[in-house]
Amino acid sequence: SYTLVTPLHVANMMAMVTNEGKIYQPHILKEIRDPITNEVIEEYKPTVLHSMDIDSAIWKEIKEDLRYTVSDGSAQFPLKNKVVQFAGKTGTAEVSGYDKSWHSWFVAYGPYDAPVEEQVVVCVLVVVGFAVVSGTVAVGSFFSVVEDVVSFSVVFSV
Repeated sequence: SYTLVTPLHVANMMAMVTNEGKIYQPHILKEIRDPITNEVIEEYKPTVLHSMDIDSAIWKEIKEDLRYTVSDGSAQFPLKNKVVQFAGKTGTAEVSGYDKSWHSWFVAYGPYDAPVEEQVVVCVLVVVGFAVVSGTVAVGSFFSVVEDVVSFSVVFSV
């Protein structure tokens, strides 16, 4: 059987990990501000769709495993740096009906040590076409996206 998910599904799954079992309705808008005074005109509160009662020690272990993927695993380059730590998971997805055709996935969040309210989740799906690749192909694209989203300068470790 097939597992059919979109990048939004996968990003929401990763957000569930950062929120330790709370699944929120995806949203884009946090608040509306007056363009002149910068005062908040309207604020949008997140809506909880589902909450799981799983021991926090389990969530801690999952987060550590996701961090390992970036610190010492398949996604360490280009994400291993001295400024912002990430945690994430690479993956590949077979294209139905095409022999030896794969897509590359990467979903991650960061900053790893920041409070959950300050973390950003990004999911990247690279449609590769007719080649066998690993999930690491999407890691470089993730870095390009998250660099703009989080707005930071990264100093790479040697």
